[in-house]
Amino acid sequence: MKRLTDESQKAFAEKTKAATPGTATPQPGSTQTPVAITPPDMLGGAANPGATPKPEEATPGAMNPMLSGPITGNDKPYVITSLATGIKAKGLADLLTTAELQMRQGKFSTALDTYDMARQVAPNNPFAVLGRAFAELGEASYGRAESDLRRSFMAESGAVLLGQYDLRGFLGEDRLKFVVKDLKDINSKEKNERSAFLLGYIAHNVGDDESASKLLDDAELRSGGNDPIIQLMRQNWQLKSATAK
Repeated sequence: MKRLTDESQKAFAEKTKAATPGTATPQPGSTQTPVAITPPDMLGGAANPGATPKPEEATPGAMNPMLSGPITGNDKPYVITSLATGIKAKGLADLLTTAELQMRQGKFSTALDTYDMARQVAPNNPFAVLGRAFAELGEASYGRAESDLRRSFMAESGAVLLGQYDLRGFLGEDRLKFVVKDLKDINSKEKNERSAFLLGYIAHNVGDDESASKLLDDAELRSGGNDPIIQLMRQNWQLKSATAK
């Protein structure tokens, strides 16, 4: 992952603004108040507070500027509160924003339809697939959620993994708690790769990398080892195997 020098960090910080969780794409010239992410104790790990910088200009060739810039200080990833942030194509940005509103209202099936429309508008954009995975998590369609997460990770050399996503904002805190509990029950009874994989992904995004590392170990062990997607997740999240530790 890219790093900033102290001098570059200062210059970069002057160009960035923080995004508020659960909001739509900021309009040009708007200002937002920085917030800290304090994830709920969903997986038993410590919080990983951080603010969301938003570059004013997208790096050439990048689909979302939040995923194109360097990591901020202390190796904390960007906390992404909207997949529409930084998308310059208005039609796509509007669809992504609408789908996020629908998820916050608990309308996950409707959100899936909206994400499908977004995929028709931009077939190669991984954020429409990632958003679809979030909606599938929300409606407890775990097989499809895992499939879409893996598809989005493979695009752009794993670029979507550079962000940390505010899943509370996307799904709603109560629904996310339900999903975690449901997946934990499945994980303890069936001990399959999917439940451990999804719990590991959620753990990282609520700031619990210790649990994420252990869960990804379990997922990879259950898959027979050498899962390239899990290796990509570890690489981008800078996670070592808990077993190796």
